[in-house]
Amino acid sequence: MLKKETFLQYQDAIAFLVKAYESNDNEGKPELFHALYTGMKLIEFGYSGDTVIAGYLHDIIEESDITKDNVQQKFGNTVADIVAANTKDLSIEDKKERYHDIVKRCKHMGKEACLVKAADILSNFYYYSAIANREEIELDTLYASIVFEHVTYDDPIFQELKNIGR
Repeated sequence: MLKKETFLQYQDAIAFLVKAYESNDNEGKPELFHALYTGMKLIEFGYSGDTVIAGYLHDIIEESDITKDNVQQKFGNTVADIVAANTKDLSIEDKKERYHDIVKRCKHMGKEACLVKAADILSNFYYYSAIANREEIELDTLYASIVFEHVTYDDPIFQELKNIGR
């Protein structure tokens, strides 16, 4: 059972996220919902508060004016490092190479960063499945396979991730 302090930390992270996304005019998937779903997926599996907060914030650096330093000041080193590991390096043009880079950085950062990446892929996969976007579904299936090229964890979230390619 979550403690009151944990709920308040999650609320603070969500408020931070909403404020950061206020000026975001993303025309693709609903970014705010995606971020919230990613965090909720991590709560569903019982992961730590820092992991859940990083799940909420995993795209905030690439989708807003927020920096890693902003995240660090507000939520600490662990959350900031997980978010940074999950942030795309847009200087890498090839999507597949970019994804290998993210997964390698997540692996280097540790299991928590990999958990966030797994929840991120699941959130994307379920959204694109709901709107029947075949191209994005195939990309998410590819991204899941890239995760398993680099990491092997036996957590339930990774078991769910394995199932999306089937």
